[in-house]
Amino acid sequence: MSDGPTVIRELQRARRRVEVLLELLTEVARAVERGVPADRRLYELFRERRELGARDRRFISDTVFSFFRWWGWLEAARIGDPVAACLIAGSMDRALPELERRAMAEMTSQTEAVGRLPDLSGRPLAEKGRLLAAVLELSGPLTPRQLFPEWFWDEVCGPESSRREELRLRVAESLQVRPPV
Repeated sequence: MSDGPTVIRELQRARRRVEVLLELLTEVARAVERGVPADRRLYELFRERRELGARDRRFISDTVFSFFRWWGWLEAARIGDPVAACLIAGSMDRALPELERRAMAEMTSQTEAVGRLPDLSGRPLAEKGRLLAAVLELSGPLTPRQLFPEWFWDEVCGPESSRREELRLRVAESLQVRPPV
């Protein structure tokens, strides 16, 4: 990609979009901690921020919900940098727009790791866990069990059975798929 004046201008817009993403993600996370549904708080924030266009809202909402969808793995991997967390989570669900991905990679403190991050969208859950663990140089793979709290597994998957692990994987895979728009 050539870095002519148009690309530089678009990259600046992408950086601003990422900055706004981080501001809104912080607000949504605070609301969730207080028991407010994430989608309701994000809707309110979009109504307050009328300057955000459709492209901005789409990128922000997709990334915010990817962040929450993959929170279990982000926490297990100890991703403390919110930009890296958004970049990783967004890459799990879809190919991020090139300029936003580039802006996020430039803004994160974990530049080396995210630079090695392949497109993880469309891959099976177990493969995503293995690849992400390898990129982040974790001691073991990330597992579906880490995506949800322990009570979830007991409630959803029922009592012990020979097929319980298979059921867990199927449930986790179905919940980690980005809903169609």
